[in-house]
Amino acid sequence: MSGEGQDEARWRSRVQRERSARKEAERLLEAKSIELYEANEALRKLAADLELRVKERTEELRRREATFSTLFDKSLDGILLNDIDGNITAVNPQLVRMLGYPSERLCEMSVRDLHPPEALATCGAAFREVRETGSARFECRFRRSDGSEFPAEVSASKFDLAGTPMVQGVVRDISARQRAERELREAKEEAERASEAKSLFLANMSHEIRTPMNGIIGVAELLGTTALDPEQTDLVETISRSGETLLEIINDILDLSKIESGKLELETTDFALAECVERALAAVTPAASTKGIEMTCEIAPDVPDALVGDPVRLRQILTNLLSNAVKFTAEGEVGLAIDCAPAASEDRCALRFEIRDTGIGIAPESHDKLFENFSQVDASTTRHYGGTGLGLAICKRLCDLMGGEISLRSKLGSGSTFRVDLTFGLTAEPPAPAFRRGQFEGRTALVVDDHPTNRRVLADQCRYLGFSVATHPSAHPLMDDPELASGYDLLLLDMQMPDIDGLQLAIALRGHLADRRGPPMALVTSLGNFEGRSAEDWPFAAQLFKPVLIHNLAAVCRRLLDTGPAPQKPAESAGDHRRPLRVLVAEDNPINRRVALKMLERLGHEAGSVDDGHAAVSAVTADPSAYDAVLMDIQMPGLSGTEATAAIAARVPTPERPAIIALTADALKEDRERYLACGMDGFLTKPLRIGDLERALAAHTAPRPDRAPA
Repeated sequence: MSGEGQDEARWRSRVQRERSARKEAERLLEAKSIELYEANEALRKLAADLELRVKERTEELRRREATFSTLFDKSLDGILLNDIDGNITAVNPQLVRMLGYPSERLCEMSVRDLHPPEALATCGAAFREVRETGSARFECRFRRSDGSEFPAEVSASKFDLAGTPMVQGVVRDISARQRAERELREAKEEAERASEAKSLFLANMSHEIRTPMNGIIGVAELLGTTALDPEQTDLVETISRSGETLLEIINDILDLSKIESGKLELETTDFALAECVERALAAVTPAASTKGIEMTCEIAPDVPDALVGDPVRLRQILTNLLSNAVKFTAEGEVGLAIDCAPAASEDRCALRFEIRDTGIGIAPESHDKLFENFSQVDASTTRHYGGTGLGLAICKRLCDLMGGEISLRSKLGSGSTFRVDLTFGLTAEPPAPAFRRGQFEGRTALVVDDHPTNRRVLADQCRYLGFSVATHPSAHPLMDDPELASGYDLLLLDMQMPDIDGLQLAIALRGHLADRRGPPMALVTSLGNFEGRSAEDWPFAAQLFKPVLIHNLAAVCRRLLDTGPAPQKPAESAGDHRRPLRVLVAEDNPINRRVALKMLERLGHEAGSVDDGHAAVSAVTADPSAYDAVLMDIQMPGLSGTEATAAIAARVPTPERPAIIALTADALKEDRERYLACGMDGFLTKPLRIGDLERALAAHTAPRPDRAPA
C-alpha cells in the first residue's frame, strides 16, 4: 500500500476511534445525567420529607404550647415555676388572683416572700424534701398582697428545663374545705353532745318512769297475794296487766333509743340454747293458752345446745316474734322451729329460727314497712290489736347488730312465717348432752293428743330418743279399751282434749289398772294449773309443759323409766326454806321503800330501812354483822348508792360486810359493770318483783350462823 493509502487508513481508524470515544462519552454523560437527576430527585424528596417533618413537629410544639398555656392559664389551681433557689420565674393567672400581686411583681419575688413568718419552717422543710426526693405535698398558709392569709395545699415537683433544675408548685386554696371540715367536726361534736344528752335524758326518763311503775306493779303483786273476792282479784289482775303492758312499751322505746344512739352493746358469753328458748316460750305461753292457741317448738336434734353469744338479745328477738304471732292469731297454732344452716366455720354455728303462725297474715305490699319504727300494717290493726309497732323494728336492728338477717313470708289471711338467721360461737368444751339418740331403745310410748302438730312433734321426739311410738288423736280408744294402755312403757297424755281430757283419761286408766302396776303417765299441758290437788287425786307421775322441748322430755323419761313412776303433784313454788334473813333497804322514795319492805315481809325476812346513802353507810359500818344483805337504791340524794357502797367497801372488809344488791332503773352493761366495780354483789332492776327479789337474795346471801332467826 502506498503512503497515501496508509495515511487514509490511519485517518479512518482515528476517525473511527474518535467517533467511538464520542459515543462512549455521550453514553457516560447520559448515564451521569440520569444518575444526577435521580440523585436530585431523592434530594428533593428528602427535602420535602424534612420540610413535612419540620412542619409537623412545629405544629405539635404549637399544640403542646397551646395545651400547656391553656392548662397553665386556665387551671383552677395556682401554678408557679421557680428555680432551685426559690426565685419565681413564671406564674399563672389563678395564682395572680389568689395572691393579688401582678404577675410581673411575682416574678421578681422568692417563694419565701409568699408566706407569713410562722409558715416558713414548714415551707423550708418541704423545699428540702423536693430537692432530695424530687417531690413533696404539704399544707401551709399563704399571705396575700393586702396582708390577709389563707390555707393552701401545695404539690411541688422538681424537673429539668434545658439542663437547669426547676421546681413547679401547684397551689390549691383549701379555705372552703377546711371550713366544711370544721363545720362537719362541729356538727359531729354537736351530735355527740345531743346523743349524750339523749342518753342522759333516757336514763333519767327510765328512772322517773320506773319509780312509779315499781309502786304500781309491786303493790299490785303484793295485793294479789292477799285474800280478795273475785271482783277484787279481777281488778288487781287488770292493774298488773296494764302495768306490764305499759312497762313493755317503755322498754321498747328505751331499747330502740339505745340502739339508735349506739349505746346498746352485745354480750359474748356461754349459754344454753334450750334454756334461752324455754324462757322465751314461757313469756308468751300463758297468753297463747288464754286464747286457746297451741304452742309448738321443734329443735332439730343436730342443733348444738352449748353456744357463745348474747342470750339476752336472742331471747328478746324470739319473745318479740312469738308475742307478735300470738297477738295476731285468733285460733290455730304458733310454732317455733330451729335448724342448723350451713356451718360458718369449725368453731361457729349458723342457726335458722322460724316462727310460724296461723294468724291474719300480711299483704306482700306491706312487708317492707313492717320493720320500720312505729309501723304496723294499717291503722285498724293498731286499733284492734294495740302495740307501738316497735317490736319488729327492734328485732331487725338487733339482728343487724348480731350480724344476722330477718325476713318474712306471708300473705293476707294465710298466716305468717318470720325467719331469723344468726351465727353463734361454739364452746371450746361443751358439756355432756342432756340426751342422746336412741337412749331408750326397746321402750314403747303412747302419745294421746288431739292437735296434729303437737302429736307429730312429740312422737318424733320420742322416736329420736329410741321409743317405738303409737299415737291417738283422742282419748276414746283408751276409754273404750283401757287394756290397750298396759302394752306401753310410757303414756304421754294431753290435758286439753275435746270430750275427754287427759286428766279424766288418766284417772280412768288408773282405776282399771289398780290391781297391777301400770305404765307411768305424764301430763302434757299448756299451764301448770293443777296446784292444790291432793296426791290421791293425782294420777300423773310427771308433768310436761307445752311446747315440749326434747331435753325436758328426755329428763322426764329418764326419771320415770329409770327410777320408777312414783306419782308427783304438779310443781309448786319451791320457796326458800332457808333461815330468814335480815335485810336493810336503802331507798329515798317512800313508795318504793314500802314495796320492798312488804315483799321482804312476805318472803319471811326481817327488814329495816333508811332513806339516804349516808344513813346506809352509818348503819352498816356501825355493826356489819347486823345485816345479811342491803338493797341499795342507786339514785339517792346526797350520797348515791354507788358512793355509799364504795364507802362501805372502804371501811368494812369483804368477808364481814353484808351482800349489797343494787336497786336500779338502769340495766345497761356499763351500768352493771360500774355497780360491780364499786363493790356491789348484784343488782335488781325496777320495777321490783317478788320472785326476782327472792332469787337475788338466794344467789348472793347466806344466813349468818351466829344469829338467831329473825
